[in-house]
Order: sequence, then C-alpha cells, then structure tokens
Amino acid sequence: MRRFAILLLFCLAPFLASAEDFSVQIGSVRGFDRNPITIHSPVSGTLILSVEDVRSWTVEIPEGKSMIEWDGLGLNEEILPEGSYCMRAFLDCGNEQTLSTELSFRVGKCRNALLFALPKSDTLYAAGDPWACEMRTARRGSTIVTEFYRCDQPDQLLAAKRNKIESGTFITYTWDGRLDGRMAESGDYTEGWVPLTKLKVVYPHPTYALVIDKAEQTMTVWQQGEVLGSMPISTGLMARANSSAKRLLAPS
Repeated sequence: MRRFAILLLFCLAPFLASAEDFSVQIGSVRGFDRNPITIHSPVSGTLILSVEDVRSWTVEIPEGKSMIEWDGLGLNEEILPEGSYCMRAFLDCGNEQTLSTELSFRVGKCRNALLFALPKSDTLYAAGDPWACEMRTARRGSTIVTEFYRCDQPDQLLAAKRNKIESGTFITYTWDGRLDGRMAESGDYTEGWVPLTKLKVVYPHPTYALVIDKAEQTMTVWQQGEVLGSMPISTGLMARANSSAKRLLAPS
C-alpha cells in the first residue's frame, strides 16, 4: 500500500507548475508607444494582469514565452502621470492552482501624438474666411506636418506645410486655400493622411460616456447605453457638415 501511495505522488508531481518558472517583465513605459509585456509561463492558462487602478488585461496564454503590447495609456486612453507603478499578475493554471507575481516599473514622459483634429467646416470659399481645424497634441513643443492631396489623386502630393506650436498643446490651424502661394483649383481636397499602422480602435468606458455635438452645441451624458441628461454648451461656431475632405469653391 505504501508503494502505491509513493508512486501516485510521483505521478502527480509533473503536473504541478512551479511559481519560480512564472515571470512577467516590462521596461520603462511611455504613453503612445509600443510597450511590450513579456510573460514566461510553465503552463498554459488564463492570465490576469493589473496595473493598480490604471489598466487590466485578461488573456489566454500558452506555455512558454508570450507577449502583450501596451500603449502606455490608462483605462480610458488617458495619459498617465509620470512615476512608479506596480503590476500584479495571476495565472490560473487549472486544477485549482494559481501562480502569481508582481513587479514595479516606471512610467516616463509620453511620446508626442495628435489627440484629435476637428475641422470646423467641410467647405472653403475662395473669397471667404480661411478654413480652420482645431488640433490638440499630447505634449508641448509639437510640429504638425500637413499634406494636401486632391481626393481623385490621393497619391499625388500637392503641398506640405509645417506648423510649430510655440506654447501649450492646442492649435487652431487655418488654410486660405493657397498651395505654394497660388490659389488651388476648385474641387475636393484631402488635408493630410494617417498610415493604417498608426490607427487604432479606442473603445470608451462601458459605463459612462459624454457626447458633445458641436453642430447642435449640446453635451449628453450616457450611462449603460441610456441617456441621463443633456445640456447646452458653447464650443464656438461650426458648420453642420464635418469631414476630413473639403471642397474649395470659386467665387461666383
């Protein structure tokens, strides 16, 4: 009977994962950057990663080495304050076994990025006021490069302009309809473009949301997909149309 118990113990031992073989590594983190989180796991399982009250992930990982990419931003894609943070990792291995580890890391100054670009109109009149676009960047000292294309010739660059933000992170960019000193021909134009590799889908917080309608000048608060209330606001003048493409109209 004793021989049977000892044999059973030796048979079960290989199925128990060792906590010493479970580790998580991350370097210095920067917002709007590709920050790899490297995991070494002795078995496959469900991994739960959490950074204090900032961000969390629940993913299935295989045995061995795996990697998760983090943009260095918070739950709602906000920029994190610089400083030290703690990351905790829990691995559900099955068979009622859980491995855990934690580590400290530092969040540094975020990389610069264009947070938004909101055009005030989709039409520029040759004899009217300049076309304007509100832009905001993540950090100060930014230079925004603007490129112009005709919509029917997206591969042919017409002109490029550089606009340095001298102070702050907000700029209202204006265009008078001129390209290299000459008035552009009437037609549809596209100002700038973003490579697909730089685009990402951002999902808002599932509980609450603020929707600002610049055309109607209202702000609406939503909770779990239902409207809690709406109120009038003032964001400045804006035409109802809003598009990345604009039409240049010659004076009649």
